[in-house]
Amino acid sequence: MIDNKPVHSIRLGTIEISLWLSENELGKVFRLSAYRLYNDNNSWGKSRYFTQFDLPLLLQGLNECQEWLQDNTNEEAELRFPKIGIEDDGTEPINN
Repeated sequence: MIDNKPVHSIRLGTIEISLWLSENELGKVFRLSAYRLYNDNNSWGKSRYFTQFDLPLLLQGLNECQEWLQDNTNEEAELRFPKIGIEDDGTEPINN
């Protein structure tokens, strides 16, 4: 079973990036969500929109996500299940 929590999150200043594991017809895949955190009258919110000033941290975060994926997935882009406590269902990845 795949959990409904991110498998990895990165926070760099006001940028938050999370990796999610999901399944589709191709098997297990990773999806990414990225937000800019902002404070509006002492209430924190998240925006999917970024300014040119956010780009350096956004790019750094995306690079860190890529590094995490390289360190935590094998050649078929399947998760190394024991490393983060998710059981393998025994299915073979589809190679296109």
